[in-house]
Amino acid sequence: MNNDIANQIKSSLENYEVPYDASAWDKMSQRLDAKPSGGNGFLSNPKFWVVTSIAVISASMALYKMTDTANKPLVVSNKSKIEQVIESEQNEIEAKNNSLKNETMLSEKSLSIQKNKEESSISSVNQFSPLQSSTTSETNFNSLKVSPNNKGNEKYYRALIFPKTNKSYCLGEKIEISNPNNVDVFLTNAFGKQIKIDAQESVLIPLKQEGQYTWNNGEKSAFEVKEKPTVNFSLPSDIIYENGIPTITLTSQLNVKSQKWMFNQRVVSTSEDVKISIFNKEQYSVTLQVVGHNGCENVTTKTFYPESSFNYNLKAPTGFEPTSSNPKRNTFLPLSLLERDTPFRMLIIDPKDGSVIFETTDKHNPWDGTNQKTDQLVPEGSEYIWKVILMNPEKYEKNEYKGMITRK
Repeated sequence: MNNDIANQIKSSLENYEVPYDASAWDKMSQRLDAKPSGGNGFLSNPKFWVVTSIAVISASMALYKMTDTANKPLVVSNKSKIEQVIESEQNEIEAKNNSLKNETMLSEKSLSIQKNKEESSISSVNQFSPLQSSTTSETNFNSLKVSPNNKGNEKYYRALIFPKTNKSYCLGEKIEISNPNNVDVFLTNAFGKQIKIDAQESVLIPLKQEGQYTWNNGEKSAFEVKEKPTVNFSLPSDIIYENGIPTITLTSQLNVKSQKWMFNQRVVSTSEDVKISIFNKEQYSVTLQVVGHNGCENVTTKTFYPESSFNYNLKAPTGFEPTSSNPKRNTFLPLSLLERDTPFRMLIIDPKDGSVIFETTDKHNPWDGTNQKTDQLVPEGSEYIWKVILMNPEKYEKNEYKGMITRK
């Protein structure tokens, strides 16, 4: 048998899944190569056996395929009608959901576009935002849309800048108002008087009228000016000694929220009435500061000057008579020490040598004119220095007094 034909058959068999047995093939090859011993002529023809072998192999292959296919599980490529109906309904529902989703997205997009248009429109109207002031206590009021009388063209302004964080001021105050715009604006008081504020300028305005203030022809409220409370008091005509201390009494009868008395710029009382001690012959400053029920403050200051004859020196006499029978004349002690309940130390000093000839800390033991060193009365007509040191002086009072005393 021709080797080429055998190789082709062998190669064909290797391409199929039919199991290939090498020993069987060798037996068949030997039969094909053997010479016939006799018999019919077509049986001995090699071509007959080749054709027959190919036919047998083909039939075997077809039979193997049929058997192998029968052994494999059945695979249905086409879906049943129920499954097709269910799938059709699911596809239809999914298509409707996609359609609703697309409509929702379009609607949201349309709303977003409309919102952007509205915000753009608002932004164009309010193209100026309030300035941020460099100070720590400024108020920026809301922007105002106004129509100045210049051919009807609309202008938009930044709010005026004020120095306080509230919208109320008190009569008599002065406030600085800044105009941050590139055009002039007008501030109008409650009586219709206008105050011009130039562009990019500031102006100091005294608030002389109470009521509402507006700007730009009254279209925007700026602030309110409130009335100040009344404040007044009367000064006394003379000085009264209370417990040996020279005193003036001040009274206020005002309907106010609170008040404060100040004496020489120092707070001395927050009551309606106040008593102030006067120790020196000098000019005194008395101030009353009040806060009204509307929150506005007011203040007034008056000066007090003691009478020309006033000379508080512990009300000490200038002389005494030790030999007198009058107990008010025969000893020496400043009268205020008799009236005041305060610890003290009194010294009588000889001006000739500076020596102390008498000393006491008891108001019931005044000087009777005796020199404690000699136990003798001092000579008549002689002068001596007296000195008193207060241990607990009154507020704003000096702690040392002194003068001259003559022995009569």
